[in-house]
Amino acid sequence: MHFSDRLVNLVDEGFDMAVRVGKPGDTTLIARKLCNSQLIVAASPAYLVARGVPQTPQDLAGHDCLIDTNYRDPLRWTFAQNQRVAVMGRLTFSNASACMIAAESGLGIASSPDFVLADSLASGRLVRLLAAYEEPPMGVFALYPSGRHLALKMRVLIDFLVQHLPHPSTPLPNRTE
Repeated sequence: MHFSDRLVNLVDEGFDMAVRVGKPGDTTLIARKLCNSQLIVAASPAYLVARGVPQTPQDLAGHDCLIDTNYRDPLRWTFAQNQRVAVMGRLTFSNASACMIAAESGLGIASSPDFVLADSLASGRLVRLLAAYEEPPMGVFALYPSGRHLALKMRVLIDFLVQHLPHPSTPLPNRTE
């Protein structure tokens, strides 16, 4: 098992399966939807007290944003109605969990998947921002090569993920408008 945010080539690199967020692009792979996920913008209460609460996506220009280089365009965050906003920040990571930890520490505002931020939001370590501007949820998919027999261990893993990942009806805490 390999954990990485890097986009791998399943066939060329010998992977049995990958889990990816967003619409699958490679039509040669079989995709099984596991759940939905949503990008959430969040910051620590301490950061918000010190720097203020952004009211619109454009307000992010005056804030330290935590840049996750795993996104196709990490310096532009996308909101509802395909609204794209340029962001800047002093810290850059290639990992959503690192962005979350930095946000919890009061170092800036993160835009990360709900499954990464859920515990931090529930505990109050982070506060959800700009909820009225969020894009609709994206699918989370298990992808595997179409030319191979799906091994039992992969079927078991996929079934486990479907059963244990949050479903779209699971409410997220700290939804603020």
